[in-house]
Amino acid sequence: MENTKWKRTLKLLCVISAIAMVALPWFSFNPKVTGYYWGMDSLLYAWVPLIIIALYLFQWKTNKIGSILLAEAALFSLLGIYVYAFLYWPCSITGDAPNMGVSLSAALPTFWIGFAVMLCTWMAFQAYFIRQCVRK
Repeated sequence: MENTKWKRTLKLLCVISAIAMVALPWFSFNPKVTGYYWGMDSLLYAWVPLIIIALYLFQWKTNKIGSILLAEAALFSLLGIYVYAFLYWPCSITGDAPNMGVSLSAALPTFWIGFAVMLCTWMAFQAYFIRQCVRK
C-alpha cells in the first residue's frame, strides 16, 4: 500500500516538473526586445529523459537495478539541462562567454520555480530509490 502512495506521489511530481519545464518562461533581458526563452526551447534536449522517466514510472519493473540507474541518469540530465540553459542562454544573445551575473539578471522567477520543482522531484526519487534498495 505504501509503495503505491510513493509511486502516485512521484507520478504527480514528474507531471508537475514536466509542465513547469515546458510551460514556463525561463529567461529574458527585455521581453519587448529579445522576447522570452521558454522551457519548451529546451525540450529538444529533454524529451528522451522525460520518456525514460515516464516508462520507469508507468511500465518498467521498478526493482531492477538497471531501470533504477537509467531513471537516475535521466533525472540528473534534466537537472543538467537547467544548469546548462542557465549558464549558456545569454551567450546566444550577447555572444560573450558564460557570465554568472548576466545569467542571474536574466533568470525569471519562473525559472527558479521550475528548477526547485525539478530538484524536489530528484530528491523524492532519491528517497524512493533508497527505499527500493533497502527493502531488498
